[in-house]
Amino acid sequence: MPIQQIYDLTLQLEQWIGKYRQTEREDWIKHLQDLLAKRETFIQQQSKKLTDEERVLAVSLNEKNEKINQSLLAIKQDIVNDMTAFKQRKRTVNRYRRPFSGPTRDGMFLDKRE
Repeated sequence: MPIQQIYDLTLQLEQWIGKYRQTEREDWIKHLQDLLAKRETFIQQQSKKLTDEERVLAVSLNEKNEKINQSLLAIKQDIVNDMTAFKQRKRTVNRYRRPFSGPTRDGMFLDKRE
């Protein structure tokens, strides 16, 4: 009965998403990928014909999947925001270290020759 296993893995996935912390992001993502891969194998094994009990579980699975997708989108946005902030910090540090390497903002020309 793969649908029950899919449902159990979906519950584990939902609980794991609730444990998301920015500080332990890499390990969290690895475990998330493992859970998704396991669930994917069971989904591929699932037959097209469902019994009445399995249909009830399938409806519940759809609702949980939507919640999981929303949570994952929020986490993705958090990661994108961190990446953007990192790039901005990197640019700022480079400008501070080499202030005359790029074009100036005020149009001033500096002759590098002596």
